[in-house]
Amino acid sequence: MDPFYGLLMTHSPHGLRKASDFFPVPVHVDPASGTRRVEAAALQVPVCRVADARIAGSRRARRLQEVRWAVARLAFYAYIGFSMLSIAGGFITAPLMTWLFFNDWRWWRYWGRAWHLFPHAWHLAFQMLRGESRFMLSVPLTSAPQSVPDTGRVEMSPAWQHGSGCGDCQRCCEVLSLRCPVLDDATGFCTGYNSFYWRYFNCGRYPSRAAEISYYGCDKWKMK
Repeated sequence: MDPFYGLLMTHSPHGLRKASDFFPVPVHVDPASGTRRVEAAALQVPVCRVADARIAGSRRARRLQEVRWAVARLAFYAYIGFSMLSIAGGFITAPLMTWLFFNDWRWWRYWGRAWHLFPHAWHLAFQMLRGESRFMLSVPLTSAPQSVPDTGRVEMSPAWQHGSGCGDCQRCCEVLSLRCPVLDDATGFCTGYNSFYWRYFNCGRYPSRAAEISYYGCDKWKMK
């Protein structure tokens, strides 16, 4: 096949099609040799414009999504602040509180745990004011929610014997004087798995930095 003629062909769901079927490409034929020439600029400009428009659209969509993630986190901070300062606010809005932390609107199922969130939040705030565990507020506002750690940054330790699970380790939930009320004592499992708080903050992406691994003394993960 004439190498220039190959530029006129493109793929479609119905097989090879001429590029001229899609774009008005001027083709010049040399009467002496029969060689076809394609005006390269005429072929490339429309394709480049389409590609640029797609890239720009993708970037706008990404920025809009990041704004949504940021607004969701800021709204969470505002709501928790309101609940802590008003004392009664979290109890009056109990369905919302249990959805955020337990992924369930049925607040009565979690009443025994949910009311512990109030003193837990103040305890955590005092710890961070003292400079301890400040990384708990280090999740960027525009970062995507996560339910698992980023395996591009961390990996499991070869000495870990429990596969992808946590075994009987509860160090993320109980450290120093801090004990997460979302932990189920009977089963040892987190009752807030994959909730809003889990995905948008530290739990779902743990560990995301070496400071977290050191703070909890975690034997499972190490930074790459």
